[in-house]
Amino acid sequence: MDYQILESHMIQYLLETLRKEKGMTYDDIAGKVYGTENMQQSRLRLYRLRKPDKSGSTKKLTFEDFVRICQALGESPVEILGIVLGDVKRRNDTRK
Repeated sequence: MDYQILESHMIQYLLETLRKEKGMTYDDIAGKVYGTENMQQSRLRLYRLRKPDKSGSTKKLTFEDFVRICQALGESPVEILGIVLGDVKRRNDTRK
């Protein structure tokens, strides 16, 4: 399994699909995950998971960030992992 693809799908599912379903903004999630004392820094940390920096690299999704984002969304990390793994497997199976 290509873990970069898995990570990309995970970030997409958490920060786009679920966030929108829950009616949350990026600031809502960033504040819950990284704190509201410095929202600009919190927002940037969340943004770096999705968009590359000047060197072209994105921040790796750590296990801690994954769990915190799931909690901010009110979701179980175990269930989210199962959903995304299943989705990636189905996509890979249809390509064969």
